Amino acid sequence: MPQAQSGVCAEANLHGVHLFLNVLDGQELSLSKKLASIIDIQERFDHEFSEALVSCVVAIGSQFWPHIYPSKMPKTLAGFPQFEHIEHATPSRPIDLMIQIRADRLDVVHLFVMEVIELLNDDIELIDQVKCFHYLDGRDLNGFIYGVANPHGRKKQLVALVGDEDVAFSAGSYIHVQRYRYDLKAWQEISKAEQEIVMGRMANSNQAVSCAPENSHSARTELYDDHGNALFLNQGMPFADINQQGFLFISCANNGYAFQTLLKHRLGYIDDNGPDMWLEFAKSDFGAAFFAPSVNMLRELAR
Repeated sequence: MPQAQSGVCAEANLHGVHLFLNVLDGQELSLSKKLASIIDIQERFDHEFSEALVSCVVAIGSQFWPHIYPSKMPKTLAGFPQFEHIEHATPSRPIDLMIQIRADRLDVVHLFVMEVIELLNDDIELIDQVKCFHYLDGRDLNGFIYGVANPHGRKKQLVALVGDEDVAFSAGSYIHVQRYRYDLKAWQEISKAEQEIVMGRMANSNQAVSCAPENSHSARTELYDDHGNALFLNQGMPFADINQQGFLFISCANNGYAFQTLLKHRLGYIDDNGPDMWLEFAKSDFGAAFFAPSVNMLRELAR
């Protein structure tokens, strides 16, 4: 039975680094032989630092997939969804590879990252890295709890992992990433009551706001299918330094359409009630689409 990568359905960690890489021309074969070694590094670190709960995800960009595995293609893998919107841009960036490394110890994350870079150094160009962290009790930097609709327990696998509908890619996951930069100064200038209307949730109790509009953040992002299951698993994390604050949103789903549905809701394409109110304070500066194959498929690539 195929084994999913450890980071797809992992519990929240305290620290995370997300590497966004492009593969140098002519290095596709060399790289494909090394990707499974990242899983080996993760397993070694998990054994040496078991208390750190180390996990990782190796995700291959949608446009790069045919270059590394031309004979097989996930059924619903496509580029990042493109939508025109006057107020809220959703820019995308062609990225060949995303590597997510997380743990409850920052030193372990650093050591893991350095080993990965040393392993891949001759084959890749580092486009960006985003260092994330667990904030307070699972809150976003705006003070509200995120991932309210996230599935738990075995439902994580049901929502986030490909099943029998695409047997060749079972235990893989469709990954969509968006980096949002926040205007927290503007956010803090409105009252707490106004913030709760925007988010559709109470800041302290996380209870739904009864009078929240239909384009509140919760109404636009807490989405479920006809069976009551969440459309996706949100594995995002906040990031911040002195100059910028924001959130790296990471959607993990068993199909390539879930994120497109989410984006349509957030931009207000499904009704006349307007886009997600939180987008007035959160601007996306890049997005990308990936597929995270099973551990078995990564090892097959190495062979």
